[in-house]
Amino acid sequence: EGLESDLNTALDGLVFTPGANYTGGDTLNIATAFAAGLAGQYTFDVDVIDDSEGVTHDGTLNGNAAIVADGARGNVLGLDGTGDYVEIPGMFDEPSDVTLAAWVNFSSSASQAGEVISIGNMVSLRVNDVTHGVVGFFYDGSAFQFVGTGTGTDLADDQWHHVAFSFDDVNNTQNLYIDGQLVASAAITESI
Repeated sequence: EGLESDLNTALDGLVFTPGANYTGGDTLNIATAFAAGLAGQYTFDVDVIDDSEGVTHDGTLNGNAAIVADGARGNVLGLDGTGDYVEIPGMFDEPSDVTLAAWVNFSSSASQAGEVISIGNMVSLRVNDVTHGVVGFFYDGSAFQFVGTGTGTDLADDQWHHVAFSFDDVNNTQNLYIDGQLVASAAITESI
């Protein structure tokens, strides 16, 4: 409810333009193509169901992993740090370019790093790594190639953080983001 200006503010860049002398209610239906082109997208609305278009890569909860309600985010994946994980079969067609991203909320620092997303042993996004901090890395066939924040980056503050790692093989770059900010980058000629 509200004025036209209130609706346009809430739409964050989209514009609602009612007809002349408009009064009464209206229903706005907004469709997005957010999932287009994604190999996997998991909203945890019900289970570990791949919400992306095309081939699905559904997952299985293991250990004490569970879908839990969060006041800020709705349903989320809950992991207690003791052998919990989601297993998704396959390797997402073994991509040569990849972006891994997730919202994370850690309540306490662990003695070991938290693997957020890993595609086999090829590409991973990890947080609170004692050596690399928040880190993205890939295996080039003979060695792991890292880009990280270094020690001292601890996301265990009971706050939600968006973390992302991207690898662009054509442009030979690795980028690491925390809360939308580029925090580390590396030029690399090796490939996944």
